[in-house]
Amino acid sequence: MLTPLNIAIVIGFAIVGFVVGYVLSKLTLSKAVSSAKSEAKRILDEAKKEIELKKSQMELELERERSRSRAKFEQMTQSKRNELNRLEKRLDEQRESIEHRADLIRRRERELGNLERKLQNKDRILTEKQKNLDELIKRENEKLEQIAGMTQEEAKNRLMENMESKAR
Repeated sequence: MLTPLNIAIVIGFAIVGFVVGYVLSKLTLSKAVSSAKSEAKRILDEAKKEIELKKSQMELELERERSRSRAKFEQMTQSKRNELNRLEKRLDEQRESIEHRADLIRRRERELGNLERKLQNKDRILTEKQKNLDELIKRENEKLEQIAGMTQEEAKNRLMENMESKAR
């Protein structure tokens, strides 16, 4: 029997049941949303950590590559520097050798110039002496011709006659 009180109780229970069901579904939905949010946050955090790890690994690999490239560049640079130093040393040695030879040539040229001046001086002196000697001989011959009263040709002939007679 349905009395208005029974009907009101049933409706009251139904409303209470509906409210309790609604609250429970809200709580369950809220827990599910909260769980989904925390799962999403966890996945996002893991993704961030993985990205950071990959980034660190890539930075480390990039630094290693830079280090290898720098080392290779420095090795090449050092090799070129050594080659340039070797060439510079060789050029310095050649320059010193050429300068030494040039000094020798200049010294020999000076010596030759000195010798040439000495020879010219001696030649001039000898020419002068020869001229003086020729002049002296000429004067002596003239004196002898005056003393002997004969010419040079006459004196030669007489000398030849004397020598021929001694030779016989």
